[in-house]
Amino acid sequence: MIKPTYDMKKLILLLFIPLVFACSSDDDSQGNNTSPSGPTQIKFTLEKIWSESLFFDDSNTQALNSCYDDNSLIYYHTTSQLHNTYGIGTGGESLNHFSLDTLSLTMSNPNLDGYNITTLNSAGQESTVNPQYIGHIELNGFDSNHKILILKGFLEYQWNNQIEYFSSNVSDAFLNSLVYDVNGLECPTNQDPNIFIKSTMDFNSLKLVEHTVVFDELNDNINIGNMVGYTMSGTGVENWKPFGEGWNGDFNPNFLVVNKEYIY
Repeated sequence: MIKPTYDMKKLILLLFIPLVFACSSDDDSQGNNTSPSGPTQIKFTLEKIWSESLFFDDSNTQALNSCYDDNSLIYYHTTSQLHNTYGIGTGGESLNHFSLDTLSLTMSNPNLDGYNITTLNSAGQESTVNPQYIGHIELNGFDSNHKILILKGFLEYQWNNQIEYFSSNVSDAFLNSLVYDVNGLECPTNQDPNIFIKSTMDFNSLKLVEHTVVFDELNDNINIGNMVGYTMSGTGVENWKPFGEGWNGDFNPNFLVVNKEYIY
């Protein structure tokens, strides 16, 4: 038997080296041709759109004589503005999550005693729904002699006939010292500190919602800054985008997209 010489071993090794590199190159080529998979889901962070802020003063309220024959007790009357802007009694309040960004009341007329903010519908009757939440209550020009009147019986029983708020420029004690239940729609009866309740909830947790949906063309077309909500469909709202798959009736009201994240 002829033993391989050193030169023959060297030749065999040289012949195998290109073969090994060729196989390695083929493996790398196959790996490079594998395209990464695209996103399978999209996680959106949405902000609930509450009703716009309401500001009441001499310019957008009417004086209302009440209770006494000598007209000594006079209040600003705000019900029509609450109806028209907040949408009370029209069905529009549900689109804004039954909530109001800011309620601002300014006492600028020394002859007036306060505000009647009882919520009515357009027929002057009990409203369908009052705000469940108010982000901020701003009182300007009020002192301890002023009153805020509201007919507690018109407030929604499922919310314990109360309105939760999150902040104010006055203390909770001072705000509630001004609040009176009313007889009918005009005359103050009992002082009631249990109508406006300072919320203990986290504001951002209430306002922000995260929702994950399947990746599809319609969902991918929804971007930060867009407005979404089933009830906006066909309303001509600027910057509104339709939903793709994976949404439900919880998203009938109005939302603003504040974040978008792809999930792979």
